[in-house]
Amino acid sequence: MWIGFALSVKRLHDRDRNGWWLLWQLLIVLVAVILIVVAIAVPEEQRPLWYALAGGAGLARLGY
Repeated sequence: MWIGFALSVKRLHDRDRNGWWLLWQLLIVLVAVILIVVAIAVPEEQRPLWYALAGGAGLARLGY
């Protein structure tokens, strides 16, 4: 895990960003995981909405 973190920070430095950008990535992934857990817990007719929100969070991760 440490090696992956160090390599990610190095790649961010290559793009003229600091390592704190990884915190945003972690936050977005955490939100997506929470939305998926909620989607599993809600009634079946509401699940597509929650999965769509989790997918939107995943797409947001690509856009930063």
